[in-house]
Order: sequence, then C-alpha cells, then structure tokens
Amino acid sequence: MKKILFLAALFAALAYSVPSIAQVSDNRHAITYRFLASDHLAPLNNQIFTPSQWKYGAEIGYYHYISQWVNLGVPVRMSLIDYPVDKRANGRFNRDVLRVGADVVGILKSNNGVVFKEHSWFAPYLMFGIGTSYTDKVNEKWDIELPLGLGINWRLGNNISLQTQAEYRYSFILDRPSYVYSAGFVFDFGGGMKDADGDGIADDEDVCPTVFGKKEFQGCPDTDGDGIADKEDACPKEKGTVAMKGCPDGDNDGVQDKDDKCPTVFGTVANKGCPEIKPEDKKILTEAAAAVEFETGSAKLTKASYANLDKLVDIMARYTDYKCSIQGHTDNVGKADKNQKLSEDRAKACFEYVISKGVNPTRLSYTGYGQTVPKMDNSTKEGRKANRRTEFVMTLK
Repeated sequence: MKKILFLAALFAALAYSVPSIAQVSDNRHAITYRFLASDHLAPLNNQIFTPSQWKYGAEIGYYHYISQWVNLGVPVRMSLIDYPVDKRANGRFNRDVLRVGADVVGILKSNNGVVFKEHSWFAPYLMFGIGTSYTDKVNEKWDIELPLGLGINWRLGNNISLQTQAEYRYSFILDRPSYVYSAGFVFDFGGGMKDADGDGIADDEDVCPTVFGKKEFQGCPDTDGDGIADKEDACPKEKGTVAMKGCPDGDNDGVQDKDDKCPTVFGTVANKGCPEIKPEDKKILTEAAAAVEFETGSAKLTKASYANLDKLVDIMARYTDYKCSIQGHTDNVGKADKNQKLSEDRAKACFEYVISKGVNPTRLSYTGYGQTVPKMDNSTKEGRKANRRTEFVMTLK
C-alpha cells in the first residue's frame, strides 16, 4: 500500500508541474493523472458494479492531438488488485497483488466541433486500445489486454479538466478480465488558445473573433456599455435600452432619439416623437382663423381680429416644436390676379402681427392662394363667404 501512495504522490507532483492550457487543436499535448478503482473479481462472478471489491491505484498518461476526432495516448498505471487464482466464479484469489501496466489508446472525441465545440465544458468520449500488464506474486505474470471504455471530460477552466472514465479490460492471454473506474485531471499544453482578438475567449467560441469583446456577449464588444452587444445595437456608440434596440430614448416616449423630432419632449410614435396638438387646441385654431377679418377690399386687419391672432400666438408658445403656415384665400369675384395679390397681402398682415408678438419668424410662413382653392361653390353667397378665409396650418419643424 505504501508503494501505491508513493507513486500517487509522485504522479501528482509531475502533473502539477506541467504548464497547462485547455487541450484542443491549438494545444496538442496533454498529461493525465487519475486515481483508479480496479475490480478483477466482478467479471468472473457475473457482476458489474461492486465497490466493495474495488482495489485502488494511480495512473499517469501522455496524450497527443491527432485530429479533431481522435487523440492518441500512452497511460502507465500501478495498482493493488485481488487476483483470481483460478477462473471459477467465487474461486480463490490472491489479495493485494501489485500490478503495473501500460497501454496505447485512442480517444474518439465528441468535442470535435461537430457534436460539441472544442472548448465545451461537457465532452464525452470513447476509449479503445491495447496494452500489457505485469502482475507480481503469480505464476503467469505477463498479459496482453484490450481496454474499451467510456469517459467524460468536464472542463473546469481554460487550464484544467476533470476526467471520469469506466472501462472493461479484456484479458487476451491470462483470461483475467477486469473493470476499471477512474477519476482525475487532464492538463494540456503545447501552445496557446487561439484567440485572435486577445479577449480571453477561444476563436471557435467567439462570435466576434476579430474584435476584442466580453465573455457575457460571447466575445463581442459593447462599446457604449448598455448591456447590448454592438452587433445587435442599432446605436453602438450611444447608451440605450433593449426596447429601443440599444438606442437612447431620452424622453421615454417609445421613439429612438435619432428618429425623434422632439427628443426632449414626450410625444407619440405616430407624430415622430413629438406631442400632438390637443383636440381642444385644434378647435381654437380653426375658430380663430375663421374669425380673422379684414376691411372690405383691403389687407387691413379689423381690431376684432387681434384677439383671434393672439390665440395663435398662445398656441405657438405652447407647442414649440411646431411651425405655422398662414394661408389666405378669396372668392372668385373680381380679377384673379387681384384676388391672388389680396390673399397674399392678407396672409402677410397676419404674419407680421404674430411676429410683432414675439414669435420667431423662422417658425412662420405665409402664402396666398387667391381663388384657386375654394372651400365651397362660389355660385352662392354662403359659398363665397366661406371661400374668403384665412387658415392656420400647424406642422412639425
């Protein structure tokens, strides 16, 4: 037993001294260190899993990357076993016999980039091979064995994996088959992880392998730090929200600032992020425009019209993201060119009054349409009266 403990400690020291990075195509060498539990009695007794019969040992091995599908290894082991003297079930056996051996094995991998990614944390494999063993204190000491087993590599990080394995060892010469269960560590070396952008994420797992990124975004950057990877961020240089696809929405009205004509004022999506004019204010505008009057045949405002134009001034002050077009119209009485000139002069008179009240001229415009846009039929008195009108058309700046 002291020999086994000494060898286990030696193997552990050797394994610990090996520099290690996760074994994949870019790290082609590996050292394994495993503790063994062997059972030479169960196969003869038609048993499979009998921990009470286990005997323990240690194994150290060297493995080399052959291809994305296969690794080749040479494990060397030493253990104490209960060796069956004869091949009868429940027959005599020698207790705590020393056995040493070595194998040449192939590992058929599932972390081949097809079934699982190379750097997968869970990587089952199939082990097969041929080996030889030497058993102390028995007449026939040498045997040829054919091991076949299943194992799993559990990645613990970039530099180490936990390995568990169960195998059946066919005895070719002595007819003494055995079960071996093992657990230990895989330390791989021989290069460095392929990481073109140096972000600590292997290229085969990096969604953005040429750009330095973050682990939580699978290797992609988040330049503005809003928790949305640049590749999915419509505004990668401005901090935004998930709802806005990474773009800011300063007034929280559901319209991205870059598309919001009123980015600092809560508005509606339908109105491009600007507040809509309230129905009651629209009514005031319509009634005020209809009540604007001029002295007959001229562009001089009546005194009663000032109060109506003041209502436009008030609404312009409250809806600062809007501009207004003042439009003048006439009936068809008289010459068309004179009607055109009159409509323009009347619209201009309204324009000048509103400016005099402090409204920025850049928010106003005026146009005369003469008799070209009748509202009603000019053949009736009521129609002509309706067509002689002023209109205030509010639009976003």
